[in-house]
Amino acid sequence: MTALFSSSHVHSSQGERTAAEKVPSSFRPSTYLRATSVTWTSWNDDTATGYARISTAFPGELFSAGHRVRMELSCPVDHDGTTYFGRYDIEWLDGPPAAGMDGWEQEGSITVLPGCD
Repeated sequence: MTALFSSSHVHSSQGERTAAEKVPSSFRPSTYLRATSVTWTSWNDDTATGYARISTAFPGELFSAGHRVRMELSCPVDHDGTTYFGRYDIEWLDGPPAAGMDGWEQEGSITVLPGCD
């Protein structure tokens, strides 16, 4: 895997700030979502693919049980001087979750940063 030589990072929400990570085993794709048990199968400047468990928690709640997904990250965009993957394509492997996944309920493309519309 070429992740160490890639200029692209995962955008991980850390409250008011953003963490730039490469091949993380867990990260926060949005404020209320957590990706855990991440296994990356490829990573380069343009795309990264892998498998993970996506779970959610809203204020005052514990994180829900994780739903298995296949994801492809793409659309590298510059954000505050760092290149991040701005779009995630999600495929739910064990069926789509019930409502309440911070906009991630449906399969397809999810934009996590502006510039990938």
